[in-house]
Amino acid sequence: MPASDDFNRGDNEGVGYFEVNQKRGWRWNTARAFLRPACTRRSNFTLWTQATAQRLELERQGDGALRCRGVEVRKDGGLQYVYLDPDYFLEIRVESQRVVRGVKRTSVTDYGNYEKVGGVFWPLSIESGTKGGGEPDKYEYQSAVVNPEIAPDYFAFPAAAQK
Repeated sequence: MPASDDFNRGDNEGVGYFEVNQKRGWRWNTARAFLRPACTRRSNFTLWTQATAQRLELERQGDGALRCRGVEVRKDGGLQYVYLDPDYFLEIRVESQRVVRGVKRTSVTDYGNYEKVGGVFWPLSIESGTKGGGEPDKYEYQSAVVNPEIAPDYFAFPAAAQK
């Protein structure tokens, strides 16, 4: 067999070194190297699928460094602006734009009062409404619990009425 130093020339006949990304014999890709560790090791990480980041909103710090404070995302047929807490990268505001029957509508949701619950940061304060549409709905939670004990009959259908 002839030696080959380039397997991209169209003729793959021959033997030689073939460049691959592997770790311990397994194919290694970007998702395994960077995304999976971020998903499993960070409590403030949320993975959005079927979404495309259109633009990052950067701000210059006092020392000249750039910091991301928001991202513009195309998701579910609409446009979302997600604003992040600069220290913890938690969502503090989401503005969603959708076109409904030819009219552009913008909804705004603000998140706050985050507490760590079961290893994940959870907002205990949520305000949501239409931009420019009056008072938003406000939700305040005193606490959040992971996997609480709930009696099975809590989810049962009501008994049929007797005739």
